[in-house]
Amino acid sequence: MGMLVDFTILGGVLVYGLIYTGFGILGKLVGCGIPALMLGFNGRGALRIGAGMLPRGEVTLIMAGLGLSAGVIGPSLFGVAVMSMLISGLVAPPIIMALLRGGSGFRKPPEKDKSADLRVVSFSMPTGHLADFVLVRLLDAFRRADYFPRRVGHGKPVYIAQKNETRVTLLRSDRLIQVNVPPTQERFVRLLLAEEILALKELFRNAEKVANTDVAERDMLDDLFG
Repeated sequence: MGMLVDFTILGGVLVYGLIYTGFGILGKLVGCGIPALMLGFNGRGALRIGAGMLPRGEVTLIMAGLGLSAGVIGPSLFGVAVMSMLISGLVAPPIIMALLRGGSGFRKPPEKDKSADLRVVSFSMPTGHLADFVLVRLLDAFRRADYFPRRVGHGKPVYIAQKNETRVTLLRSDRLIQVNVPPTQERFVRLLLAEEILALKELFRNAEKVANTDVAERDMLDDLFG
């Protein structure tokens, strides 16, 4: 866009361009700052938002380029548009840096996110292999409950099960399984864990019956070698 500017004719519109640029900067500060004030920001925060909009003018340049190619505006007005975007982009960083110094940009401190106070639910298994088995079953249970579990740790097995904005962290350390859950979902997670533990007890009870039955052992051997 800058290559399309005829700098030889900008002298005649330099004053107009500076005035246009000043009103453009003021328009962004006021146009974005007033809605910010209405949404809970103080004066400093509103100015920060308005200043953050100063270097955004790519759409303006595209429209000015289309207007120049269509003959709607002349080279002088096109040069003013480019000069306005250039000056706005140059003055934005120091203005933003100056506004970022100081206190908060909110009229009142933001409310503490109660979901950030995670509750810890943990239980221990007899062996590490059994803890791995239980962890796999828990991840599958969360998956059936429409959570999306994924592994995030390369050393210790750490998983995050996420559903919308709810995040549950599962960690296995040796024989200990730890589940970090938001307070709003603690009851659901405890119920889910209780169901899985009961299902595991039933599974182990049936496995013990099979292990103590000679007939079952003979049938399995016959299937393997018969």
